[in-house]
Amino acid sequence: MLQSKESLDTLKAMELFAHAPSEILSSIWDKMEEVRLSAGTALFNAGEPGDGLFLILEGRLGIHSGSVLIGTREPGEYVGELALLDDSPRSATVEAITDAVLLKLYREDFHRALTTSPQIVSALLRLLVQKIRSDTQQRAAILHEQEQLQYNLQRAHEIQAAMLPSGNLTLDWVHLTGRSQPAAVVGGDYYDYFPLPDGCVSVAIGDVAGHGFHSSLLVAIVSSALHFQAERDASPESVHVALNKVVRNYRHTRLLMTFSYMILNPADGTFTLTNAGHPYPYLYRRGERRWTTLEIDSLPLGTLLRQRPAEMTVKWEHGDRLFLYSDGVIETQNRHEQIFGGDALESFLYKYAAQAPSEMIARMYEELKDYRGGQAFDDDVTVVVAEFSP
Repeated sequence: MLQSKESLDTLKAMELFAHAPSEILSSIWDKMEEVRLSAGTALFNAGEPGDGLFLILEGRLGIHSGSVLIGTREPGEYVGELALLDDSPRSATVEAITDAVLLKLYREDFHRALTTSPQIVSALLRLLVQKIRSDTQQRAAILHEQEQLQYNLQRAHEIQAAMLPSGNLTLDWVHLTGRSQPAAVVGGDYYDYFPLPDGCVSVAIGDVAGHGFHSSLLVAIVSSALHFQAERDASPESVHVALNKVVRNYRHTRLLMTFSYMILNPADGTFTLTNAGHPYPYLYRRGERRWTTLEIDSLPLGTLLRQRPAEMTVKWEHGDRLFLYSDGVIETQNRHEQIFGGDALESFLYKYAAQAPSEMIARMYEELKDYRGGQAFDDDVTVVVAEFSP
């Protein structure tokens, strides 16, 4: 403990005790209890009962609201002052940033000091007014930041939505429709379809690992790169190689993207497909009334390994259809943490095989929402259906 003069000087340096008589300060000092903390140790946690104030002699403390650091305290400052007034629970968590030495003044000892020192009462009132004003300003600043963040996220959502097809693509030989619902405001799923100058149609679906801002940013980059590459060479192999470079060179963080891409060709009645780790597309043969999976695979986009992607060319007939989806479909969980799964998806496909593509997609989302028990999706969910005209 400090010597007598040092102790009085330490207390007088605090606004709360700056004008109190020396004899009162000596009495307060004698009642204080020394507390030592190691770095990373909590002094107290939010919600715990408060029973006193802590004066910091050495070290540095951090004040946390949840996981957010909202302030720090240095030697000569104090924490926990509101506990001197009542026994309400602590409103924040305080942890030692460095090793620290503190002195604790219990509420009962402080109340005894109040009865003999009007100067302390006056100082306490001033501090409370300052704290209320400071807290009000801090809350206003936090609300402003939250409003700005929500605005930015909403703009990002609008931009991402604008990257998706604006509606169905209907030609005399094929009809395409799709839908994507992110788990957050922005997501990591992506789909696209668009006609090419030679009369073919490009179809793409992808899923960046995770969902959120960084995933959505990569989706935007991939979308732009896909259209640029399609103008030069839209063949599945060329698109796969080009987009793999784009994802691999995305420097913000190491992300991978599953991606399925195909060219639908009306001239010879075929489509050619590459698949980079994405769930296998389903093909419905109307003549056989049977769904089959197109099992072709390569590594996800963004890997450092260089490989030539595998290709598959399939003949289609009028009335056939393709069903493409992201893994958010089969990995949707119910309240018991059971996944929807591939068997349930195949049962759904047979049940609604005769429905129009847009109706089929609507039914898919309804079934998943029912499976979730009405809760929001915990992963991005994307579905694309292509039907070759009967």
